[in-house]
Amino acid sequence: MAGRKSASGGKRPGAGRPKGAKDRATKDEIEGLAALAKIHTRSMLETLVSVAENKEETASARVSAATAVLDRGYGRPAQTVETSGPGGKPIEIEDVSTKELCRRVAFLFAKAERE
Repeated sequence: MAGRKSASGGKRPGAGRPKGAKDRATKDEIEGLAALAKIHTRSMLETLVSVAENKEETASARVSAATAVLDRGYGRPAQTVETSGPGGKPIEIEDVSTKELCRRVAFLFAKAERE
């Protein structure tokens, strides 16, 4: 069966990409796909608007397809990450000893095992 481990529970011999093998998709192929997707941007946006305005049963499939084409043309939207503490103040970092840090990590592991 595909994806099964060897009887010993480890990695199957010969599995995976051989060392030194290149990725299948080349940079030129990826850029070509992005350029092709950008050609269809207007119709994909029109599809999104159409689906948003019409309550059709196939709407989720059409939105997924339009989103996939736009993602390939422009990438996914950037995600924001909060990098400040409460009230926009800097995050305070507590100075702890290595022994205390180990104690806290052990506590978290024990807590995770109980859950």
